[in-house]
Amino acid sequence: MTAQSIAAPRPPSGTRAPTPTQAKIIDTATQHPDLSCRQIGAIVNTDHAHVVRTLQQYGITKERVDAYKLHRAEILAGIQSRVLSSITDEDIKQASLMQRMASVGIAYDKERIERGLSTEIHDYRVVRENVLHLDIEIRRLESELSRLPQGDNDRDRGQESDSNNQLFQNNHNDSNVIDV
Repeated sequence: MTAQSIAAPRPPSGTRAPTPTQAKIIDTATQHPDLSCRQIGAIVNTDHAHVVRTLQQYGITKERVDAYKLHRAEILAGIQSRVLSSITDEDIKQASLMQRMASVGIAYDKERIERGLSTEIHDYRVVRENVLHLDIEIRRLESELSRLPQGDNDRDRGQESDSNNQLFQNNHNDSNVIDV
């Protein structure tokens, strides 16, 4: 099985483009090859027989999907090469300025990634300054905490809880009284 045959499963000649449901079936099957036809049918909201027919019609098998995943990088590199070699000077001239500039920017980013270079610039002085401010704030809060009286937290919480319950009871009892 060649990389090209894996990447480009073609329906038999005369087969129409997939319907929206068939496209969902194909997408789901290729993105999740571990799913059964019944599971794909449940996700796409169709019966499993339709899933089976669609996958057979478009030549999609588990083996083909697994092979694609295994050779994805080589397949995509081959497609990129074909696309780039098919672009003529006339194609470039016919493209709008925005299309040309976007293409240059994308190609530039991809080149930098391939060379192991960054595609974004981060100003670490700002990050360092933010960390410094956070460190100062942490020290201030720790200092405040150390000045607080220390006690038996469980006992303190229990007393606070009891006083809150008593306050609630008082307010609740008052709300039952009707002024005439």
